[in-house]
Amino acid sequence: GRIILNPMLAIFGWRLYEVTYEESSTPEHMRKPKKGLVLSNITITTGEFFESQSLQEVMVVKGTK
Repeated sequence: GRIILNPMLAIFGWRLYEVTYEESSTPEHMRKPKKGLVLSNITITTGEFFESQSLQEVMVVKGTK
């Protein structure tokens, strides 16, 4: 099922992204790509490193504006 973004979050600039990612806490030779959802108030771009926190099944990336 799809998660619907709360309209209030959208008004305040939050977006929901479907991403493929690797966890940097896993040793590099053991990393495997994973798929997941990211809720963020900054633009998520390919190839960049972001710190995240998990909230149920969604990762949250918060930037400063």
